[in-house]
Amino acid sequence: FPYTTLFRSLIDEQYMTRLTLEIAAKASNLSVSHFCRLLKKTTGTTFNHYLTAYRVKIAENMFGLGKDCSDAALKCGFESIQRFIRAF
Repeated sequence: FPYTTLFRSLIDEQYMTRLTLEIAAKASNLSVSHFCRLLKKTTGTTFNHYLTAYRVKIAENMFGLGKDCSDAALKCGFESIQRFIRAF
């Protein structure tokens, strides 16, 4: 994935926002379909799965710092505690 550095920077900087596939593709200057194909080929997963796994990992790190579940979930970009629990 030639845009790996750009993609990872985007995830690092915006994981806590309402980051969408369209935003990520546009930031990479790729069409959504081409972005999806390259990402799947490189990471073996979809954009949503990658982003969710990243957010869960950040939340786990927050638990180590004493944050509670709801605080960590919301700060990591999950729209609700229920979505976080399902992802976790």
